[in-house]
Amino acid sequence: MLPQNAYRIENLGTGQVRLNYTLNQVWDEIQWDRKPKEFYDLFVDLAITHYTRVSRDALKRIEALNKFQENGYQHFTFGRT
Repeated sequence: MLPQNAYRIENLGTGQVRLNYTLNQVWDEIQWDRKPKEFYDLFVDLAITHYTRVSRDALKRIEALNKFQENGYQHFTFGRT
């Protein structure tokens, strides 16, 4: 029922839904008659975006580990995205 921009997914383990706003902040934007399909459409898009980013970050970390190994385990680094 909350507006789309109220939700976010964070990787706090297995990926958890968090809220960007308090209920009081978005009360007037709540869609009381939203159908489950409409929520799932919104949520699946959000989840795909999140896991695309997570997978991209994981691939960068794998690349950094491979370089670390190739360089004789010296100068390990990978930047936060």
